Amino acid sequence: MRAAKWLRGCVLALLCLGALPAAAGPIQHDADYPMAAAKFRQHLAVKATRYRERLDEQMKEHGVPEKKQLAARKSLGAIVVKIDRAADKACADGTVTLAEANELRALSKGLRDDLYHELGLSRSKGE
Repeated sequence: MRAAKWLRGCVLALLCLGALPAAAGPIQHDADYPMAAAKFRQHLAVKATRYRERLDEQMKEHGVPEKKQLAARKSLGAIVVKIDRAADKACADGTVTLAEANELRALSKGLRDDLYHELGLSRSKGE
């Protein structure tokens, strides 16, 4: 309890001093765009791996039955395929713009939110 209060105080102090980025909103990576299609595909592959790992963690944490875990992994595989198809369109000209990346991000978030909701899991890392 004491350590938690101490840690919270340290984080607040660092935020006030500007040592940590404020949680005012999403970080924009405008300078990264337009991005080469190959680099963007690598980025998507890393994200897909993290999605799988995070889903497995959440399912273990919440005691989701094995049968439901298999179905969820299959659904996540289908989500990755949908995102890859949308990425094919975005990468068709060899580059990906910020607007295209934001569209893919919104699509991905919506599909994953639906999956997590279906499983009764929270997507937020703090819960």
